[in-house]
Amino acid sequence: CQNSHAIQTTSDLTRTIKGALKHTQADLNRTIRRSFQALRIAVNDEFSVLDQFLRNVPFCLNPNGRVALLCFH
Repeated sequence: CQNSHAIQTTSDLTRTIKGALKHTQADLNRTIRRSFQALRIAVNDEFSVLDQFLRNVPFCLNPNGRVALLCFH
């Protein structure tokens, strides 16, 4: 939009999300958290990093070695 303001802070982004959605407070908080999570994943290129790790981990293990992964996404 031509009249929209630039989003410069996390508070700006939160207000923008709240203004765009008509949800209950619980749904709104969940949407805000997911939006910040999606931005972090994109900025850190986390899926590419994970893909690279998973491709290389078999070569880093000893024979019959095991690896455990925890994911909080």
